[in-house]
This record gives sequence, structure tokens and C-alpha cells, in this order.
Amino acid sequence: KLRSSVDVGRLISHGATVRKVDGSDIADDICLSDFEALLDEHFKLSQTKPVSVTVLKCPRTEHGTLMHSTTVKNAMKWKREQYARYQSPRNALKRKLDSLYVQIFIFALILVDLTLFAMYDRMDSATLAIVTFTILGIYLVEILLRIYAKRPEFFFKDPLEALDLTVVIASCLLSLVQHSNA
Repeated sequence: KLRSSVDVGRLISHGATVRKVDGSDIADDICLSDFEALLDEHFKLSQTKPVSVTVLKCPRTEHGTLMHSTTVKNAMKWKREQYARYQSPRNALKRKLDSLYVQIFIFALILVDLTLFAMYDRMDSATLAIVTFTILGIYLVEILLRIYAKRPEFFFKDPLEALDLTVVIASCLLSLVQHSNA
């Protein structure tokens, strides 16, 4: 429902094809001056009520109203920003650290560490120290990479990440004390 021929003009300038005006079909081959006269006549006759205009096609692409509206521009800008943020080195590192392969690798290291703990009495202390500190070093590197990837202010807000860091630091300190006494 439109209130003036200006509204119809906006539709047409954006590529819309008007098919009906107040229920009357519009010929495909009508010239612009005849169409404007027809619109003016309908708007003069219906001074208090809106004119019903049926639009066949209102493209919403490059020259349509939707691509040029500020809402869509803002949405497209937001989408570009999100994509750039997704491609940032921190987020790429975070995705790699959260990948299934890295998680399986860390889980396998935990199992190896538990096996070493169970076989503590049967192993050479020098070999045990090398393997233990290697595993703890890998854990520490993973934690430091996570702190970088998530940013410290978000890393320490996550209780599981803080617990993980605490366990790794405690394990490092206990291993240092244990192997320095041996």
C-alpha cells in the first residue's frame, strides 16, 4: 500500500516491475508518461486510502534496496570483521590446540605419565627424570600457548584452565624437588 507516486517511483528506481494498480493490470508495453498519468489518476481518486500496487519483481541484489540499506551494510561489515577475527593468529592457534589430534596427543601423554608413575620403582632415575621433565615441558608449552591463544584475562576466568595450570606447576615443582633429592 503506497501513499504517493513518489513511493512507486522509489520501487521502480530499484528495479521493481509494477503489475497492478488498485487491482487493474498494467500492460507490459506501457510507456512511462502513460504510467505516471495512470498513477496520478489513482492517487487523486483515492485521497483518503492508500493505493494498492502489486509488484512482480523487487530485486534485492546489487541495485536493489536491501544491499544499499544501512542494516545490511552493517551486517556485511560485521561479517567481514568476524571472518578477520576468525583468521587471526590467536584464533588459528586456539583452533589447533582444541583440535582432536592435539587432545588425543595430550591424553596419550597423560597415560604415559601415569604408566611411568606406576613403574617408578623399576626404572632408572636418570631416564625417569628425562622422560618426566620432557612430558612436563610439553604440558607447560601447551598451557603457555593456551594463555596466548585465549588471552590471559579470559584464560584465568575459566576454572578448568586455571586448575590445569595449577596442576602442571605443582607437578613441575614436585618433580624438581624429587629429582634434586635423588
